[in-house]
Amino acid sequence: MKQIKVQGEEDMRGEIQQKLIIYQLMQKRMEELQQQAMLLERRFMEIEITKQAISDMEKLGENSELFFPLGSGVYARGKVAAAKDMMIEAGAGLMLKRSPEAAGKLLDAKVSDIEKSGKELQEEINRTAARMNGIAGELNRLAQG
Repeated sequence: MKQIKVQGEEDMRGEIQQKLIIYQLMQKRMEELQQQAMLLERRFMEIEITKQAISDMEKLGENSELFFPLGSGVYARGKVAAAKDMMIEAGAGLMLKRSPEAAGKLLDAKVSDIEKSGKELQEEINRTAARMNGIAGELNRLAQG
């Protein structure tokens, strides 16, 4: 009879260990999901800033002087030749000339995609959190029992 009890304890330890591993994996996945959410938020903010810059440029006259970002916190002074033309990166190094309105519509479409991705990401975060809570409850039950 004593041997059966030992076997049951080993089974319970194995189950606890298995659930702990699953919980840790889910915790790692949750961190990844939260990082993705932060990246989406940054992308959203970048697009909003770009939309505002387009709006501001439309209000400028030709030959207005601006500072243009070159990257890594470096700016160059330049004059706006034509605020009515925007160059849009189409991929593979291809640039397309578009109006500010067309550029704004493209950015609005990107915002829509980001919002959709954000909603899907939040749903996955919620599902993962619910599963983690369930496993935590099972672990508490096993630890007490």
